[in-house]
Amino acid sequence: MKRIAAFLLALFATSAFSEDLPEHFIKRYEGTLDGKMGITVMLAGNGEEVSGTYYYHRKGMPIELTGSISVMGKIDMKESTYNADGDEVVTGIWNINTTENGSLRGTWKASNNAKPLALTLKEMYPAGSIPTVVTNLTYSSKKGRDGEELGVSRECQYVQFQSTSPAATAINAKLRQHVIEPMLTVEDDADGKPIARPVKTPTAAEIEALVYQPANKEDEDWEAAYVNETITSMEVIFNERNFLCIKSNYYEYSGGAHGNHGAGYYVFSLKTGEELTLKNLLKPGYEKSFTKLGEADLKVQASVQPDAPLHDAGLSIDALELTDNWFVNAGGIGFSYSPYEIASYARGYVVFTLPWKDIQSWIDTASPLRPLIPINTK
Repeated sequence: MKRIAAFLLALFATSAFSEDLPEHFIKRYEGTLDGKMGITVMLAGNGEEVSGTYYYHRKGMPIELTGSISVMGKIDMKESTYNADGDEVVTGIWNINTTENGSLRGTWKASNNAKPLALTLKEMYPAGSIPTVVTNLTYSSKKGRDGEELGVSRECQYVQFQSTSPAATAINAKLRQHVIEPMLTVEDDADGKPIARPVKTPTAAEIEALVYQPANKEDEDWEAAYVNETITSMEVIFNERNFLCIKSNYYEYSGGAHGNHGAGYYVFSLKTGEELTLKNLLKPGYEKSFTKLGEADLKVQASVQPDAPLHDAGLSIDALELTDNWFVNAGGIGFSYSPYEIASYARGYVVFTLPWKDIQSWIDTASPLRPLIPINTK
């Protein structure tokens, strides 16, 4: 009887987990590691995959997490870095489950043979943060004729925020507009210049209709039959202290050796709903200093000497030009370059983050960024 009761209790807990964590989710947690080290975690679930970041409250610099979630609701993740040879080095292993109240409990350990430390997390949205709702839409269609095939596959995942405040309403509208931009066909005018995309903000129903739009092909075009795949998705990178940072990912394959992909970032004020720019947040003239710091960081990442040319760091440029594709997180301000932008496709994304301690002199005391700088930063 006790075994049956234990089985039913476990079954109930698993069901509760499935309800708390749907197939697609983005959640923000706060908690402790080893009962004393405060951490904040952003987790995103996409089917059987789970990913995210976390940071220690005393350090601030985010650490990436990747892993899986089983049909029984168990989450296994790892945190890792890469050495100078490009080999992955695992720096932490996470094994967690849910509790009846929706919080997460489990263990963290530095390696498989290390002593596990207790890990406790609770979903939290303190003042200056906001809960997230994820919408995932998928469509696929295949047609064949005389041995030729036309295939179209689209996946669109975007986020909205659970609030009726004017700021959240404005942010939700901008994100709906952003998510459809890669899916809209842009034609050239008579002078070969691209025609501007429509500025109308789509409703959720209009986004769904765009994703589910049937694939069309005129009869005379069947000789150029193809398979086309597009994927757009959004992640929440930072969600606290009245800052909201969204990463928008895009992938397209329409033939060839590989598809093309990129990622753009959007930073919003949760007070006003405004999409922010660095020129509005920093003192004038920051670009030269940030560029120099960025070059130094990229050389450190590549384990080359400070006076080495950027080509030795695996880049295809002689000098770095600061991109306007920037993001903010607990550790500082970062910049991201897509494949082919300043390095080869094989290199992937080129990313660096400038810690608060190196850039705080460019942040005015009245800047909205000032509260993000840890008090003990020197």
